[in-house]
Amino acid sequence: MCDPVVAALRSAVPGLEISLSTSEVIALDGAADRIEAVAGWHSPPDVVSLNLAETGSIDLGSALLELGIGIEAGIFDLTDAGALLAAPWAGQVMRVLVETIFEHDDASAVELATAIDARVASLDRPRLWHGDDRATWAVVDAGLAAGHDARVGLEDSLVDRDGGPAPSNPDQVKRTLARRGGRR
Repeated sequence: MCDPVVAALRSAVPGLEISLSTSEVIALDGAADRIEAVAGWHSPPDVVSLNLAETGSIDLGSALLELGIGIEAGIFDLTDAGALLAAPWAGQVMRVLVETIFEHDDASAVELATAIDARVASLDRPRLWHGDDRATWAVVDAGLAAGHDARVGLEDSLVDRDGGPAPSNPDQVKRTLARRGGRR
């Protein structure tokens, strides 16, 4: 099911990095497991997000690299960070996703993101910070202030900085850039 979309994107926007998710909750299109599902892709993405908290993530990571698909390692907590560091392919990840998606208090989410970031810093890979719900904004601001990439969008928060409904994805990006003085 992903193949036509990836192929169309490659045709329409050559050179664009295409990333998909390998989350356990995503349909496998009849495959028995996630390794079989990704091995069946005819138009694979450049990179996929791989949540280290999920069962089988280490084996799936090995399979992805054998298939020539890069890994964005999704780290939700310090246990996940330890699992990543112990993975045989840890030094080969394209980036680390510092994802405080289960922590909704601003200060606690930033503290967790900072601890995860410090734990995986030895990999010397780019890190992308994002949060969940209202804490998204504290995590994004702290990540950008620390010099990391950040992600905003409706997948992360339906709540705006002021507590009201979050604007569209493009508007969230514009507002985040405006807070940084337009620097990317």
